[in-house]
Amino acid sequence: EYDEYVTYIQQLPSNQKPEVFGLHANANITKDELEASRLLQATMSTQGSQSGGSGGDAGKGVVKSVAENILSKITGPFDTAAVSAKYPIMYE
Repeated sequence: EYDEYVTYIQQLPSNQKPEVFGLHANANITKDELEASRLLQATMSTQGSQSGGSGGDAGKGVVKSVAENILSKITGPFDTAAVSAKYPIMYE
């Protein structure tokens, strides 16, 4: 019986849709925008102050390293025509 529970739990999606929590389906868009904004703010905060000696160069290296890491994880451009065909815009 325990193994059945574990198997069931493992089959559940790791990320729930917003509707499960009573939110609109577009809540994911808002969440993703907020996460991207926080990521960029955190990245920019590593730069430190631009005034002063050569310390700014070290901050630029950190930002460049983080940016390269993010870019390495991004897949190529997606096919907008295929996405539009699969998820047509509905004006209802």
